[in-house]
Amino acid sequence: MIERKFAQDQISRMIGLDYFPSEQKAQKELLDALMWAKTDAIAVATINEWMTDSSRRPTPHDIRRIVSEHNERYERQLEESGRPKCLICGGCGMTTHHFLVTYRGKSFGIEKSENIDHLSFEEITEFRKKLPDHQTILSGARNCFNCRRAS
Repeated sequence: MIERKFAQDQISRMIGLDYFPSEQKAQKELLDALMWAKTDAIAVATINEWMTDSSRRPTPHDIRRIVSEHNERYERQLEESGRPKCLICGGCGMTTHHFLVTYRGKSFGIEKSENIDHLSFEEITEFRKKLPDHQTILSGARNCFNCRRAS
């Protein structure tokens, strides 16, 4: 399972979707479903997949289904590879990256984007609290450079 704070950050990416729940109990159900992801990269991939395919909020069942598919694929890849887990990505083949994004005024037009992977998760969490309205921190997944190079 992944850390609760990371899962909360991923769930909050969906706030703009149609019918996103405003009640804490409903949001907690989505959070609990996402926390079953075996890696951070699986959590990011789950939310990315949902947001690519739908403009409405998912149900906890939808999140669990996608997480389960990714978890099974991850386990199969580990078994089939017969090699130890990668020290960079834990064997999932994906790494999480964070970017400081500055928007133009109140629009979603991006003025500037900076990679902030040099910061720890805790530092990013604290930094996020101090950002003005026209800035945010976005996360995304990439193929692991270590696994890609090794295969």
